Amino acid sequence: MTNPGPIVSTPVFNGFLVHGFRGVVEAAAATFCIASCSRWFYLRISRNMEKKPGFIAIVRGITAAAIGKIIGAVAVIAQ
Repeated sequence: MTNPGPIVSTPVFNGFLVHGFRGVVEAAAATFCIASCSRWFYLRISRNMEKKPGFIAIVRGITAAAIGKIIGAVAVIAQ
């Protein structure tokens, strides 16, 4: 993730409003900790399931849906 966007900036701003600089540090640390821990957890699950046909089908379906959404957004923007 090259720029944090609203996922990080919103909790950090709220942390600043509530506790100043200490709130900024705590909110940023908590946000990145949750992201890092969930990434590690899902990586372990996906490595255990990557050869199962049902999991492959779900991943292909999600990929197709994402590509369809992107193409739809491009079509709307291009008008």
